[in-house]
Amino acid sequence: MAGVYRPRHPERTVLYQVLFHHFDRFLAEYETRFEKEYGFLRPIVEEVVERYFDCGNPRSGFARIRSPMLSVIIIDISPCANGVPKSTKKH
Repeated sequence: MAGVYRPRHPERTVLYQVLFHHFDRFLAEYETRFEKEYGFLRPIVEEVVERYFDCGNPRSGFARIRSPMLSVIIIDISPCANGVPKSTKKH
């Protein structure tokens, strides 16, 4: 049905589940287990993962846009575009 909002559920994806359950441990162990071989972990990595957790989460903010011309209300709850945090998406 066109015009009906269908919420995304990124928390149901395998990637989300792996990051949610294991990313803190990865951060805690990175220096001792991986830094020698792969170099330091750039701070942007943690930022991007945190933004990924916020994608599609209405508690992270949303915009309500009304178009009287089209008689439609658009709600954008995502701080990201197509699952990619907006601030890191390449233009």
